[in-house]
Amino acid sequence: MNSEHKTKNMTMGKWQLARPYIVSQPYTNLFSLEEALKRGTIFADLYKPYINKESKFGKEENK
Repeated sequence: MNSEHKTKNMTMGKWQLARPYIVSQPYTNLFSLEEALKRGTIFADLYKPYINKESKFGKEENK
């Protein structure tokens, strides 16, 4: 490995740059892969579609 590409511990004075904290997502209540692609998530518990009740989208308009 080329030593030029190694990550260094970057600090700004005495402050260290931010580190992410990611909570583990349990893999339960999953959609099938086909359904997940349609809905945009594999996690059924996270699926909350936006439904605009005032929209005419999908309805035939009177001409």
